[in-house]
Amino acid sequence: MKKHLLNLLAVYLLLAGFATNAQTLDSITGSFSPNQVSPDGILDAVFDQYGNKYSLDDIKVGNTKANSQGVMKTSSLLCTSGYFNLYFEVGCGMEGTSTAETDRRNVICQVFSDISAFVNSPLSNPGNNNRVNIWVRDINQIVSGSSTSGVLGLATAFYNVPQNTAAGFGGIADNEIWKTIHTGTDSYINVASPLVTAGGVNSSGGTFYHGMMAFNFNNSGIN
Repeated sequence: MKKHLLNLLAVYLLLAGFATNAQTLDSITGSFSPNQVSPDGILDAVFDQYGNKYSLDDIKVGNTKANSQGVMKTSSLLCTSGYFNLYFEVGCGMEGTSTAETDRRNVICQVFSDISAFVNSPLSNPGNNNRVNIWVRDINQIVSGSSTSGVLGLATAFYNVPQNTAAGFGGIADNEIWKTIHTGTDSYINVASPLVTAGGVNSSGGTFYHGMMAFNFNNSGIN
């Protein structure tokens, strides 16, 4: 039953982030990073569907970020499922070798494999090695006090949009998961500087996450 509930929650969260491929942007403003990644820094702004802002460096695959206690968090590619590469962050509750963590990871990987089987995409063409990179997070890095929080989980795609410091603007943006699946090409190609090349590789050392998700295994009161 627990595996079944995890399965349903994973599908719900993924579809919430994937199916809502377009998001309205209102009055997005801010300053460019001093270490610009995209040409002229125009695409250095990345947002999730909750309105949180990230730099491209924040969502680079292989990057390590320190939490409030100064502990470095690493993420490892532990399964490739259909169109997706799943990177599991230390502390996400699915990266270890215990029976519970292995069972959880197997469910998530199967869910992404099943969803891929139902979606037509150029990613399925022979020789197409592009994949959608999903960051499975430690929920404690996102939700403060997760051990007492009633939050079951969350998921979001990332939106890489031009940023204008002079004035706000509105419009519609497709997310990076949808764009990669729809086109069969890494959505970050021609965004980062040095430019990402075909196959999702650049000379600065990495590709980027297209979306993230997390589950709350820290609250013992949640079955």
